[in-house]
Amino acid sequence: MSATRFKAGDVVKHEHTQETWVVAYADEHTLMPCGWPPTQVRPESCELVRACSAEESIALLKKMAAGRHDDSRASRAEAELIRLRVPEYVERQRIRLESAIRAAEQQITGWTAELATLEDPANV
Repeated sequence: MSATRFKAGDVVKHEHTQETWVVAYADEHTLMPCGWPPTQVRPESCELVRACSAEESIALLKKMAAGRHDDSRASRAEAELIRLRVPEYVERQRIRLESAIRAAEQQITGWTAELATLEDPANV
């Protein structure tokens, strides 16, 4: 139906159900509305009813990102906030990545030490 790129907070009408939904997440392949149960449809099956502002979209994304992490919409909201370069989410991601790098460096150090003991003929 539509080639519009939807964003979180936009209001759409779903062609098959004739329901009006608030968009939680959308990309070129998937549109997930807010509400229960979690639903996924093709974006082209929806028509834009009302576009929200960037501020409204970010506010909804923040609310969803703070929600239940057993709902994939929460992690998608956080990823979108990082993609949009919302400062506090970029900073959280930076901290997570730095921590992962430190853990990987420690693991590599351990493996390197283990490898050295395997290669040392005195340890036979």
